Amino acid sequence: MQTPASMEKNNILIFILLILIINRFFAQICINMFYAFSFLLYIFLFIKDGNNLNLNKESLFKLVKEYETDSKFNLKLNFESFKELSNGIFQAEGHIGGYFVSKKNNKFRPLIYIGLTVNIESILFFVYLNKEFEYKMNYSIEKLPSDKFYIKLYSRDWKLIIDKIIPYFNNVYGDKYKGLKRLEKIYYLQSEYNNKEKNDEKIILLAYHLVDNSKRKLLIKDRFSLFKISPTLDVNFFFISENNKPLNFYFLLGFILGDGNIYVRIRESENIPWFIPCIRINQKITEDNLLFLKNIQIFLHKENINSYVYISGHLIYLSIEGIINIEKFIKLLTDNSFYWFWKKKEYLLLKKALLLMKLAASKWQKGKEILLNLVYSIVKYEKPIDYWQNILFNYYTKNKNNKEYYISLWREKAWAVKLPIKIKPKVQFFFFKTYESKEKALKEAIKYRDFKLNNWLKENELI
Repeated sequence: MQTPASMEKNNILIFILLILIINRFFAQICINMFYAFSFLLYIFLFIKDGNNLNLNKESLFKLVKEYETDSKFNLKLNFESFKELSNGIFQAEGHIGGYFVSKKNNKFRPLIYIGLTVNIESILFFVYLNKEFEYKMNYSIEKLPSDKFYIKLYSRDWKLIIDKIIPYFNNVYGDKYKGLKRLEKIYYLQSEYNNKEKNDEKIILLAYHLVDNSKRKLLIKDRFSLFKISPTLDVNFFFISENNKPLNFYFLLGFILGDGNIYVRIRESENIPWFIPCIRINQKITEDNLLFLKNIQIFLHKENINSYVYISGHLIYLSIEGIINIEKFIKLLTDNSFYWFWKKKEYLLLKKALLLMKLAASKWQKGKEILLNLVYSIVKYEKPIDYWQNILFNYYTKNKNNKEYYISLWREKAWAVKLPIKIKPKVQFFFFKTYESKEKALKEAIKYRDFKLNNWLKENELI
């Protein structure tokens, strides 16, 4: 039987044990809160400015490694969709090159990389992509003259390139496709030890006809001269057929993420601004790129999407313009905003802008004003927004008496309100007899129209 003293002693021990448990629990909460706060701070800095100058290289590398190990980012992506998207990004931003060990040594070392401006979404994309290669690719981060950070996911490892990277990016086209095939051929030529001297000419030819050769200091004729080679071949000794794999809309999305511009062109017509949505892709002028963009044009035409290819300066452009064409194109691309990565904001704003463009007839002042503010949040224009606001103000001041937009007279008996939005009933009537006069019926019709349009704006988060 316990005495009062022993019971008191036990109670004290239990109390101390509880204090220790609570302290440990509280300490763990504090640690978790600290980590959560640190993570949110990183997110805040990047959302505020993807190239925030307060983040140095070390901080960025640390963030990349945190993402690689954080279970929150181990999403189960659709493998084929993500692969097609990555191939499109590689088509736009991929680099295929390498270098010879020295002027006297013909051994070639490869370099493959994708380079992107640093922001939260580009880092996430690289983490997801590197996961496909078991995190064996490397990162490099540099600061550009523009003060922005630039991140590369790269590899110089022949085995990884031949076994994993080239097979993964086998859905690219044109010069990128040829570049990968030529790099692969260099690897196998270098592996033929018995034919080393015989293969020197071929290796040099292929190396000088990879995609990225602008930084080579030694001309190809000088390299031939160093190895006492009198060329007997041209690069076509290694025939590469075109990649005839059908285009894929995830691939096109990736290509747009890399080299595409999403914007809205504004022009003045009949003293009022009109808005033209556009998606434009540009490439440097080569035969391969011209053929590739024309193949995209043919592919889009089959989907009843009009586009045109043109040359300006040293670039080739493919442009899709107009509400109908852009709306069709957007619908064919994935509606999952996750896959839009660093162009997610432009994509979501463009979708909203398209809604307004279809509804903002010249007479709906509020719709035009909201649309103007929206497109200025997508694109940086040379003209200040005040320029277009003044045009709108002058137009509606001159036409202030025309308030009956979306309202028409029906059989001299009623006003009919037909709004260009999904609504029931499609047409709402306001009979003169019901409201005692034609004027009173019009007031009610205007009130109904404005109420429904405002509701539509709120439902679509436009106001």
